Amino acid sequence: MHNINAFDRFKILKQEEVHTLICGALSPELLTYGELLGIIIIDHVSGEVCDVLQAYRSQELSDPRFRLPGCPRRYRNRKREIKRG
Repeated sequence: MHNINAFDRFKILKQEEVHTLICGALSPELLTYGELLGIIIIDHVSGEVCDVLQAYRSQELSDPRFRLPGCPRRYRNRKREIKRG
């Protein structure tokens, strides 16, 4: 998907029935577009993919070790808060 623009990537994610996207940082326009497509976006996340997925599944993604460097706020899902464990 390297040669596809970000908005088209979101369309592909929607077609593939992706419901949740965990990512580092997206522009406000992409966040809004993803929300309009009905994708839940959990942004400002950093870490190894396996560790992030495990933390997501165990509802521990709000742990500070997964905070994107330079991001002072708590993680939040663009639709609802992620509760601290």
